[in-house]
Amino acid sequence: IRSAVEARKELFVITPYFVLTKDDIEGFRRARERGVDITVITNSLAANNHAPVHGAYYPTRKPLIQMGMNLYELRASLDEPADETLPKDAPIVTLHAKTFAVDRESIFIGSFNWNQRSVNRDTELGVIIHSPELATALVERTSAKLPSAAFKISLDEKNNTQWTIIEDG
Repeated sequence: IRSAVEARKELFVITPYFVLTKDDIEGFRRARERGVDITVITNSLAANNHAPVHGAYYPTRKPLIQMGMNLYELRASLDEPADETLPKDAPIVTLHAKTFAVDRESIFIGSFNWNQRSVNRDTELGVIIHSPELATALVERTSAKLPSAAFKISLDEKNNTQWTIIEDG
């Protein structure tokens, strides 16, 4: 985590479980103050197969948005209305990829979830690939699908969380 938030220009994170400590949030804040563009894609509550993990992530959303991070939550179904009230038999889409791109120069792909369990308890593995071509492709191809596949999380004029999605253009 430490090397990722030391990015110079851009950090693009895809993780199913995004649970941060106060130190993690401060690291992101420092990166944003340096002008680093940060995008995080994680599961929505409906797409999450571990509700307690989502509950631990939930209180960090506002501080992350307020510092200027781009925060997205994957929709649970691309075939149903975006309100996430799915029929009981609807197939659920759950994000399980664990990857991030740093400055469009390197990517990490592995088993590391962006949480303290992965940092301190579990044995995780992954590869770091130094390839501007792969890093740029990851960011650009994923970003192109975000408007319809994930909710953009933002705050309204009353500082309430809002979810935005593009449907049917």
